Amino acid sequence: MNKHLLFFMVLFVSLVGCGQKSVIKSNVEAQTFAQAYGDGEYVIRPVYLPLSDEQIPVYDSPVEKVDFVAGGIGRMVLDLGAGMGAGRVKISMVQPIPEISTEVIKGAKIKRLFVFLEPKEGKSRWKSILHKILFGQGDVTFKFLDKLAVKLSSHHKQAITTWIPDDPIVESLKKKDYTPLQSLFEGEEVFDADHDAFDDKSLVILKYDGRNPQKYLRNEKAGKMYIVKARQPAQTKKYLLKHPKLKNHIQSIFMLNQSLVVELKKNMVSEENFRVLFADSNEQMDKFKIQMIEECSPETCLDLEVPDVNLLPIIVDDNAIRFDAYIDSRKAPESFQLKGFAEFEIKMKLDF
Repeated sequence: MNKHLLFFMVLFVSLVGCGQKSVIKSNVEAQTFAQAYGDGEYVIRPVYLPLSDEQIPVYDSPVEKVDFVAGGIGRMVLDLGAGMGAGRVKISMVQPIPEISTEVIKGAKIKRLFVFLEPKEGKSRWKSILHKILFGQGDVTFKFLDKLAVKLSSHHKQAITTWIPDDPIVESLKKKDYTPLQSLFEGEEVFDADHDAFDDKSLVILKYDGRNPQKYLRNEKAGKMYIVKARQPAQTKKYLLKHPKLKNHIQSIFMLNQSLVVELKKNMVSEENFRVLFADSNEQMDKFKIQMIEECSPETCLDLEVPDVNLLPIIVDDNAIRFDAYIDSRKAPESFQLKGFAEFEIKMKLDF
């Protein structure tokens, strides 16, 4: 075809099209954020808060400060004191919060709280019988914990100069303060909206009873969880996520300093593939400097039940929130590092 003829044909089509409305049809219908990332009315997104070395300092047990042989006696004295009430303490912390627009933020729920114990750096989790007798040191587990309750309440600070939380305040828990908490662990339900609210501006968001742990844990609701401690955590995480043997078998991986919390899909195949992978990969363990791979158990990990309650009314009531942890220890704990993560669900109202 002649070049000039082709040019005039294109020009003619263009002129005919001028002034006409152009319509482009798409096979994909436009969606709002609420439709794509929520329930159609609200945008619902998860938010994860790591609980690592920076947020929680190492607990140094007084038993470690006792010398050889005397350690066994020191352990007896400390355990006796804890059993008589010296192990009952209240730990309080205030977290300032910025002003929240309730026109946009419509809800905030805590969906999950997972914590685990690691031995203090350079220490081992399990101790020999001889070590326990002579030094009084025991295994690094949650067995020391009898009862735990955490209350969230609104709080007012006179002046806010930083968003960093205040240093925790630790005080002995008197019997008159502890007695009302005993009733929190009565009844069949883990949480009771009427019972667990101390007043209109506070709510018990966490409970744990060491004498009946299964009632307060959701350990069996998720897949198997493993703690992987490595000198190269980022590279280890990448290796696990990309390994063909673990494809479609990992639910999530949380990185907390040099520790990884690996959650598998809830099936036997995922568990078996994970075990086989590390049983046959000594070279990879050396490469990433993996120091420990430990399966979670109720002695070392707590995947705690939390109330399905909108916390926003408490959070926006003032310019800070206060956490009060009530702890009753049946024995003196060992030195440990507490780690974990909290998962929140934020509900937002957006017009686009």
